[in-house]
Amino acid sequence: MISKKEFSCVDCGKCCQIMTKVDSSDIEKIEMRGHRDFTMKNPLRGGDSEVYLKRVKDDCIFLGWKGEKSYCTIHPYRPKTCRGYPFFDHNTLDVKDCLPENVLGSSVFKVLRQV
Repeated sequence: MISKKEFSCVDCGKCCQIMTKVDSSDIEKIEMRGHRDFTMKNPLRGGDSEVYLKRVKDDCIFLGWKGEKSYCTIHPYRPKTCRGYPFFDHNTLDVKDCLPENVLGSSVFKVLRQV
């Protein structure tokens, strides 16, 4: 079990390899910092109106790397989905770590990586 109070990110970047949904306020914050053309629709859902951050290969467009450590290039104004990960509305998680396949379930993780 991991708790929000004791949680410490290990900068592995795995959480940045899943689809990240953004809303209009997220988009506005990012655009105010000069970023453009960073969103996409989910190609697996043709008529879906939901908007996601673009991806570069398997990673979020805003994921950076310093050697083996990952970092968010827009961390101070990252989307609400990212701010809440991995706990979202909970204070503890009954998992051993914050890897997306553990937090979201392996089947959800596989679907979210397909795009």
